[in-house]
Amino acid sequence: MHWCYITIALCIVLAWIIRAIAKQLTEDDVTLLHVYEFLANIISSVFVMELNVMTSEYGITSLSFMFTFVLHLFIRHYFLLSVNGYGTILTFVDDYYINQRYIKFSLQLMFTILVTQAVGVLCGQWVGKFMWSFEDHVHVHSGQEACFATLAVSYTWYHALMLEAFGTFIGNSIDFVTPDKLKPIVRAVVTLCLFQMFGYASGLWMHPMFATIFTFRCKGHSGDLIHLFVFWLGPIIGFALSWELRYLIQQNIQPATEENIQPATEEKKEQ
Repeated sequence: MHWCYITIALCIVLAWIIRAIAKQLTEDDVTLLHVYEFLANIISSVFVMELNVMTSEYGITSLSFMFTFVLHLFIRHYFLLSVNGYGTILTFVDDYYINQRYIKFSLQLMFTILVTQAVGVLCGQWVGKFMWSFEDHVHVHSGQEACFATLAVSYTWYHALMLEAFGTFIGNSIDFVTPDKLKPIVRAVVTLCLFQMFGYASGLWMHPMFATIFTFRCKGHSGDLIHLFVFWLGPIIGFALSWELRYLIQQNIQPATEENIQPATEEKKEQ
């Protein structure tokens, strides 16, 4: 299993070298943002591939799987927060609500970020499989296997969609009340818990791009439209609902606070 961490370490070193070269070549913020997005998704892609190997060898409840799962998300969230990266299409939903339900980001930027993420994940798969060809028999065999869909045939597609939406809703709601300094580790641990509890029907990706590139039209694929509904619409619905609930709570708390302040102010004037 040490080969898993060697692959990840080599990929991180490679990404660090590319980042250093990019910073020397350009100072344009938009260009560097796309470079960082690309590198983050390469590393994440390699992590996901190694997690799949660990799943097949030890299962999702093994300590090695859970440790690597949390390590992956911690590194990913910490890096993306430090460079103000996007990471997922759900961040654009975030921007929509932060700007009071107005689209103020460029649709061209959203498109280029999504393309960058897709290319990054695909390159990560290529880098991972290339490294696997020099490693132990487990990795060599894994590199030759075809991809597999994660939608369980024993559950309906709308059951899986609801789980994707619910998992995203819970995760984002917890994120709202988490201090910024703790978000990388809290996000990672919460996502692991959600995956263990609700990943039985869809794999609980909560990341449309990763779900598509790793499972789209793989063995056991249930259909293109079902895939888009479950892995794209589900997380977006859950993310949007968490924001709507937050707005509802804020709107109900604020008037109550103002009502409590007003009588106290009038009483002070009378005195």
